[in-house]
Amino acid sequence: MKKSYLIIAFGLAITTQAQTPQEVAKITSDYDIPKLTALSKDFKALAEKEKASAMVLAKQNGWPITIQNPDGSFSELIKVIDDAPIYYSTSNVNAARSTRTNFLNSGGALGTNLDGNNMKVHVWDGGGVRSTHQELTGRVTYGDSPNISILSNNNHATHVTGTIIAKGITAIAKGMATKASATTYDWTNDLSEAMAATTTGMLLSNHSYGIGESPSNPIPDWLFGAYNADSKNWDYVMYNAPYYLMVASAGNDGLQNYNDTPLAQGYDKLTHFKVSKNSLVVANAQDAVIDNNGKLISVNINNTSSQGPTDDLRIKPDISGNGTDVYSTYYTTNIAYETLSGTSMAAPNVTGTLLLLQEYSRNLNGVFMKAATLKGLAMHTADDFNVQGPDAISGWGLLNGLKAAKAMSGNGTTSIVDERILANNESYFITVNSDGVSPLEASISWTDKQPPSVQETASDINENTPKLMEDLDIRIIKNATTYYPYKLLTATTNGLGDNTRDPFEKVTVNNASGQYTISVKHKGTLIGANKAYSLIITGITSPVSSGKMALADDKKETGNQNAQIITVGEAVINSVNSNSGFNALTMYPNPTSSLVTLNLANGKIVSLSIMSIDGKIVNIKMIDAATTADLDVSMLEKGIYIVAVQTNDGKTYSEKLFIK
Repeated sequence: MKKSYLIIAFGLAITTQAQTPQEVAKITSDYDIPKLTALSKDFKALAEKEKASAMVLAKQNGWPITIQNPDGSFSELIKVIDDAPIYYSTSNVNAARSTRTNFLNSGGALGTNLDGNNMKVHVWDGGGVRSTHQELTGRVTYGDSPNISILSNNNHATHVTGTIIAKGITAIAKGMATKASATTYDWTNDLSEAMAATTTGMLLSNHSYGIGESPSNPIPDWLFGAYNADSKNWDYVMYNAPYYLMVASAGNDGLQNYNDTPLAQGYDKLTHFKVSKNSLVVANAQDAVIDNNGKLISVNINNTSSQGPTDDLRIKPDISGNGTDVYSTYYTTNIAYETLSGTSMAAPNVTGTLLLLQEYSRNLNGVFMKAATLKGLAMHTADDFNVQGPDAISGWGLLNGLKAAKAMSGNGTTSIVDERILANNESYFITVNSDGVSPLEASISWTDKQPPSVQETASDINENTPKLMEDLDIRIIKNATTYYPYKLLTATTNGLGDNTRDPFEKVTVNNASGQYTISVKHKGTLIGANKAYSLIITGITSPVSSGKMALADDKKETGNQNAQIITVGEAVINSVNSNSGFNALTMYPNPTSSLVTLNLANGKIVSLSIMSIDGKIVNIKMIDAATTADLDVSMLEKGIYIVAVQTNDGKTYSEKLFIK
């Protein structure tokens, strides 16, 4: 008997009053519009071919085209994989309080008056939204033509859209962005339609559906956590439209264990675009207890929320939103409301809040944030509540719109939110002062390119080759101590170290005080000449200095988490002076004009820096723990320089180098 796989809808985003033509032009100025348009047509042709084939096989095998499920959800046949039918299926005042969205709205304590004015968001879901509902009237348009006889006035789509934009005529059903509007679509041709929508300046979309599981319709084990064609194609869309962020629900299989070969029991339940690198996947948290200042007192994850991670141990879900007992618009009449729970409700809670942060960016800076910035900001400022650090249940924690907005408004003084470019063989450094009160936290976020091929197939189970194409690294350094980012060690544990999996890295220094240096660099060779990334730093009083440097071609990651990777500027000179008088470091020939050899009598060299006499770094080289190192100085102009080496035991030695 053939198996059928349900794709369960959890929810999608919506459009608001559209951005101006000038804003759309700014968003799409670097987009290859002809390429995106052509790809949209290709994706549509593929989807139509798959649907037509499914219809033929459905007739031959007696499969239903549509299913009304006992729980009230609706399913529709979309395509066939491995001779099995694939179905898409549908799976807030309290929500706004949990994510601190109410602090951002008009009348909120932050004074930002963010309600979604002249903003636009897109929602793909299981059918048509009841656009005549009193909470939505005049602010919902159809991006396609849903099947009126089957999908119009869909309960799930109407509830999701209301969670984002409901006016609040009934106060407890107020959405996140009450003045925004929504463009909604049914899920047919979602990939093609999303690609086309990026050419019109789409910033956010909400998707509350995905492959579901049940005892009678098992999914092949290899699909759980697998980076397959669906994962890759959605990454392809976001990589080619870097202002666009897809928000997806994690799923509601938290209590189910149909996977016979999970990464760990009770984990490894994500599939489809929930495994994409660039999407923001949302877990379902219960109502949070928040004090009057917006501080999280307590919150619990809903045990029905689907757990990650991906097969290559990327951190998924990414974040949590409030999706439990959410009261919102319903489809039966123009004044109907209903309470629903699930990650379908958590995703629009997050999408609506992120829409307000994009509005705030426009108000503050006159431009919108790139998707990597918005996504990174959400994860950087989330409230960690499940275990210390990220995990495969709640991600980086509960979305905190208030903290994110404060990071944006404090940019340049108490925080840094910076969209930057890293060139091949280049490293960026910034020295900051800790505020001495909050943890010092620094993160980088980027939109990663899709792999040239999809590695996972039906013959692979839990295939763990990293899918990251461009590996950027962030470190925080003070004296002889280097602080590393979080990463998953297993499906159930995390740790600190070199993260080679995620396109987001975060470093935290608790009880920070004084001055620290933050470095950003990359491994290997970047795909293009430059890589766009976003840098976010909080817990500071003000930046001290920053700069960038071309690194030697033979730079290496030491792998020693206690070794000082880089120290720059005045910090090096102070450390050098404190060790002057030691003759452990010798260099020859000196003077030289080409090559100099360094010998260290005590310890092993892990890095060396060349500075001009006034303390400006001109080169850095990483050493794989050796007592001898050769340094090419042919690029230096004639003069006096300082060569400083860091050792594996945290000491710093220096000598003057004369270039002739």
